[in-house]
Amino acid sequence: MGAMLNDITTDNLISDRQDKKWTMGQVLKIIGGATTLLYTVIDDRHAKTGNTKHIVGGQLVEKINGLAICRYDNDPGYYLFGCNNNWDSITDTYHDSIDDAKEQAEFEYTNTLGTWTEMQSV
Repeated sequence: MGAMLNDITTDNLISDRQDKKWTMGQVLKIIGGATTLLYTVIDDRHAKTGNTKHIVGGQLVEKINGLAICRYDNDPGYYLFGCNNNWDSITDTYHDSIDDAKEQAEFEYTNTLGTWTEMQSV
């Protein structure tokens, strides 16, 4: 099963943290239909490296507010989702392991390796 992007408007894709009060919602246990395993908020601990460009709906995604590593049932791989402040999936990449997904995150944003949080099961 492949990753599916949620139906979202372009307004939700790009957030300008400097021009308005920015808050991150509570991380979702399910993002894009996949179970959330790990997540990190992209904040002042991180810097965008410029190593990648994500295009959604013909527009360059300027800002990602959070990253989540997720897994679909019956799928051997892991997905690195770039999310908006409501934890809606905006971008995704597929990886064979959690470590590969973490390396991709670090390739896109500095200092992510030390900021991952495990999703708590209830």
